[in-house]
Amino acid sequence: MATRPANASPLSSHRPASAPAPTTTRPCWWRASRTPPDHSPRRVHFNDNGIAYFRPWLFLITDGAPTDSPEIWQSAARRATQADRDKKVAFFTVGVSGADLGVLAQFSERRPNQLSGLNFKEMFVWLSRSTQAVAHSQPGDQVALDPAKDWVV
Repeated sequence: MATRPANASPLSSHRPASAPAPTTTRPCWWRASRTPPDHSPRRVHFNDNGIAYFRPWLFLITDGAPTDSPEIWQSAARRATQADRDKKVAFFTVGVSGADLGVLAQFSERRPNQLSGLNFKEMFVWLSRSTQAVAHSQPGDQVALDPAKDWVV
């Protein structure tokens, strides 16, 4: 069994060989955002074997704005938007009170949602119902999601 240095993060072994090692402690979502989901090899495998699939949904929920340099978060925003545009992932952004919706708008072509108060329960109920609707559809179908009226300002 391979061992990792005591100061290595669980994700450090999953970063691309070309990516530099993190020099500071960053939250896990930051490291994950450096390599947005790219399921192309998996999609090819599914297609080759006649396996139906749905694209993953990714939610970015924040109560503020990036603390990293603009080059870092803007690069992540461009990759997230491109992955969404390329239908590799469905990227949703949600701002809690105090969030910079202008920044969130750069992560997806979808309009960012402003959470009403602390209505997380209502948001997750909506998310559960929406994913159920998608799961009961056929891959490739356009599924109309219920409006997010119970949890959005």
